[in-house]
Amino acid sequence: RDIPIIAALRPYLAAQRTLCPWTDGLVLGASDRAPFSYNGLYRRSAKAWKAAAFPRVTPHQARHSFASYLIASGADVKAVTEIMGHASVRQSFDRYGHLLRDSHTQTVAKLDALLLAADTEGRVSQLGTASED
Repeated sequence: RDIPIIAALRPYLAAQRTLCPWTDGLVLGASDRAPFSYNGLYRRSAKAWKAAAFPRVTPHQARHSFASYLIASGADVKAVTEIMGHASVRQSFDRYGHLLRDSHTQTVAKLDALLLAADTEGRVSQLGTASED
């Protein structure tokens, strides 16, 4: 599946691309056609975290963080579902539903803004004019 690459990661992926002995295919793969293995990624990332003296974050934790950031940025649940590779929107809701729900106050504010922008009074007055014809 296609996964959008955020701008902050592009320089790191470009640097990784220059290290690949192939010019086409997978950037992080074991080869130009074979994807990386989770175990290999886990070992390499653990080594990198240790070398950087940062608390270790597993690839799975990073995946959850990415989904949380998508939701916080306002991505709709269908986009989150597709990007995360979930089989259904329900799977996304089951996993991240607590993050997808705006507070009632925010939801009402969004609806108020929509209705205000819709110029409802103007539309209602148009209806009155149309019925007089």
